[in-house]
Amino acid sequence: MIKITVLNKGLLENKYVFDLEDIRIGREESNNIVLDSLGIKRHHAKISHIGGSYYFLPDEGDVESRGVLKAKDEIAIRSYTLRIDEIN
Repeated sequence: MIKITVLNKGLLENKYVFDLEDIRIGREESNNIVLDSLGIKRHHAKISHIGGSYYFLPDEGDVESRGVLKAKDEIAIRSYTLRIDEIN
């Protein structure tokens, strides 16, 4: 399980709790986390649960690449910040 807070320009946008293998992030409504901005690709990135750890995997483009995620990590995507609040 992973808990994620999404901020837009520093303001709270949403909070999520996931127990999924892949968490899709992007502009399109079919994503688990929707970031509503034309500067965000339709399928921008994903967070994958692999071997007991969570990894941030950009699909392509200009997002900050990360390896293994841990609590309190922050991922910047344009004006958005995804804060990892908890990982179990």
